[in-house]
Amino acid sequence: MKPNPKDRSKSKAGSGTGKHLAVFDKLMKEPAKVTADFVQTVDQRITYDPVRRGALMWLSEPFSVRVGQIHDDRDTAVAFSALAYLLDDSIQRFKGLIELLKAAQIQMELALCVRPDMREVYTEARGNVGSSDDWLEEVARRHQGGEDPQDIINDLKARARQVKH
Repeated sequence: MKPNPKDRSKSKAGSGTGKHLAVFDKLMKEPAKVTADFVQTVDQRITYDPVRRGALMWLSEPFSVRVGQIHDDRDTAVAFSALAYLLDDSIQRFKGLIELLKAAQIQMELALCVRPDMREVYTEARGNVGSSDDWLEEVARRHQGGEDPQDIINDLKARARQVKH
């Protein structure tokens, strides 16, 4: 039995799908998880994040080189100590972002349950995506360029239809 978002009736307790329908029903009543401003802020922080960049730059040299730099120069030692301290906050932000991305993935997959051709949609989508890196780079580039997310989605749907036919 697939949930119908327009069908607000409750399933019988103990039917096995009752819990799933209750989760679906609860999600149908929830407001958006984030605002458009939040999305833009996250994009900006990820694009320009000196703490993340500094941590990755640390890893761009062998550990032995970094140890030598810290040993030989007190200012470098203080800078890397400050960076290590600041990383705690960055790590927590990325963990929070990971949880939001997981929630988005779960909601997208649950939403597909309203389609009687869910399995075919799932299979077709995987065939149309091609390289996920190329696809994601295009979406990110267009979004950062200020393009309306709905326009991006509509364009991708049209391209998926062209590939199918």
